[in-house]
Amino acid sequence: MIGLDYFLDDKWIKKQTSKLKTNTFYSTLPSKEGPKFNWSFQKAVDDDRFLYDYINGFKVDIMNKVYREFRYYDIISILFVDGNLQGKSSFKTLYKELTDINNDTVKPNSYDERLMQNMLKVYDLIYQNNFPLNEENFELIVHILFRNLGYDMDRKENIKRSEKTKSKFKNLLDPSLIDQELENFWAFIKANSTNNFSGFTEALILGLEFLYISPYNQLNIILMQFIIKWYLFQLDQEFSFMNSSILIALNFNQFVKTVDKVFATNFNTDEYLELTKTLVKDQTNLTKRYLWLKENKYIPEGYEKEFSDQNLELLLAFIMRNNAETFNLDEMIDRNCFIDGVYCTKEEVETEIALLVGANVLSKTKENNKNVYAWKDKHFKKIANLLKD
Repeated sequence: MIGLDYFLDDKWIKKQTSKLKTNTFYSTLPSKEGPKFNWSFQKAVDDDRFLYDYINGFKVDIMNKVYREFRYYDIISILFVDGNLQGKSSFKTLYKELTDINNDTVKPNSYDERLMQNMLKVYDLIYQNNFPLNEENFELIVHILFRNLGYDMDRKENIKRSEKTKSKFKNLLDPSLIDQELENFWAFIKANSTNNFSGFTEALILGLEFLYISPYNQLNIILMQFIIKWYLFQLDQEFSFMNSSILIALNFNQFVKTVDKVFATNFNTDEYLELTKTLVKDQTNLTKRYLWLKENKYIPEGYEKEFSDQNLELLLAFIMRNNAETFNLDEMIDRNCFIDGVYCTKEEVETEIALLVGANVLSKTKENNKNVYAWKDKHFKKIANLLKD
């Protein structure tokens, strides 16, 4: 592992550039015969440099309450797309349950609650200084993640992917090659070669390789996210702010389509890297706006209870992703499709937006028989315009 700021090493960049016949960098992954993951070298370096500076410029301090809140949001978001949740709890209900579990005020009883508890324990482990990313520690992570979910963990065959396993992704690695590819995956990480890439690009490629292998019959996307975060923390243990699960959930269909294209063609990852790095940047914006809204302390008079009880700041942070002077409800939900039916229902969004109109945060007019909204309060409009998605 060279470092998260590997792009500052001019000698390494010149050495790699001199070996490239074109501007395309080829990984040695996947290790099986066939095409390897490849991407535009200079664009990846430039994008990593930009993302490193951007996140450091707008990250939320790890000790801030908002950081912890968004860790919860991150967990819940990825659970909705990969957790095989058995209950029908809303985002807000799961947030309260996750908070209670973390505070040890309730004992997990259901499948969903036990999975959330498992994920919290994994998070705590991967962000420990003395817990390196390796095969042995990963086996422990898998054991923790799957425990108390109804599997006999003494028999790994019970959780392994087979030809009969359904997946959200197409063209995954042949199940008969999983063990060999996993062995080479861990050998690749252990080798720590300076010929490898580094930074965000390498983290995202490692995550993609793991997703291609998809060794288990479920929770592979969750494990992919853990590997990405874990690898980045190993590069820089002061760096624990790199989240994208909320934005992956918001853009999940596009994410699946982009990944499928990589596996179905020549394993070129330019689109995948551009999409995932954009999602990281956008979630950084979402988190920072939410922090500003919380720290702003400006709540319209008479609406203190509504802002406190319903956490209207989070909805406002979602609305601010529109980057538009005006919007209608359908446009806002289309931009934040995760809201409808997951964060809350469309009807609940309408009720909360009506509160914001009543509080003079938003204005409402009619255009083509649709309600059109715009920022009315200068405080909120300023926060909306400080960042660009």
